[in-house]
Amino acid sequence: MRSSVIILAIITGMIGCIVTPSVFAHDPGFEIKTSKDILKFCEFFHEEYLFVGEKTLVEQHPSFPNLRACVILYNHIAWKSIHPGRDIVLIAEIEKYLGNSIDIKERHIKKSETMPIWMKNDAKLWVKDEITDRLFVQGIRTMLKEQILKPSSINTNKNCHENEICIIKSDFIKYSYSDIYGKKITEKYTIESVINNEISVKTEKISRDGKELSNIIIDNQGTITTNKICCIMNKFIFSTPIKFGDMVTSDLKVIGET
Repeated sequence: MRSSVIILAIITGMIGCIVTPSVFAHDPGFEIKTSKDILKFCEFFHEEYLFVGEKTLVEQHPSFPNLRACVILYNHIAWKSIHPGRDIVLIAEIEKYLGNSIDIKERHIKKSETMPIWMKNDAKLWVKDEITDRLFVQGIRTMLKEQILKPSSINTNKNCHENEICIIKSDFIKYSYSDIYGKKITEKYTIESVINNEISVKTEKISRDGKELSNIIIDNQGTITTNKICCIMNKFIFSTPIKFGDMVTSDLKVIGET
């Protein structure tokens, strides 16, 4: 009798493993052309949204930018309503977000010369902290993929070598942030020269206190070669691609992106 109970427990455990999904690998299987189609699309993914959450849902389906609109609908007061006018209200919300179009085509507007309405709305929501950085960046990636954005700074003629950083003169990175006192600071790093294993980088730091200029030297591995202290780490540039979980130094691990 005892052995039967053990066998039953094992079988039950095996069945449980089979029916418990860890990843939703599915596709809506229908074409999306109208706001009504998007509502149907969002209803299709709602169960998965409840199971994995917003972050994982977007990560698992990067080819469906409409999911950002779905997250807004899921949090709308009308989503759980059983009123006959529920669909009308939600469709109006979709068109408010995406723009009233009879042919939305999954928000992919190839080679468009204008900024899509949905991206303008994303920007407004992002500034108000109503959507996450991850969702906003996903929109930018979609526009790059569909050639809505065509960065002119990308140089395809670089002479790159394996295991070395690939940069040329005039390459730069610029970003802004606020310190703990709320003071806005803008920093810019520009490649001034690349000579053999020596790369000269001009640094600019602008704040309400004024403008600070400096210069650092790095090698073709991205490591600062002088004793000048500018950073917490002696590694200034890291080679790509870098994935989640990678250790870029012995004590520095990639845990996310913005």
